[in-house]
Amino acid sequence: MSDEPYLFNVGSGVRVYPLAGLTVEFFSGYGDSETRVGGNIGGGIEFDVARNLSMGAELKGQLVNDFSRFNSAFKVTYKF
Repeated sequence: MSDEPYLFNVGSGVRVYPLAGLTVEFFSGYGDSETRVGGNIGGGIEFDVARNLSMGAELKGQLVNDFSRFNSAFKVTYKF
């Protein structure tokens, strides 16, 4: 799975970003296997809470033929 986010500054210390990417899923079991290709869509928001620290949230959907799912995440980022 690969996503390419681009951050948009929308305020002092606040950024939003869309997500778009490619998904390759490998399924195997009961003697057979299958590879499926699909896409990722989503977005997120990030807030600076200190000079080197930010927090955010993200929602992402994986769309693969008859198998799709949505994930949510909360993140903390330390900037070196």
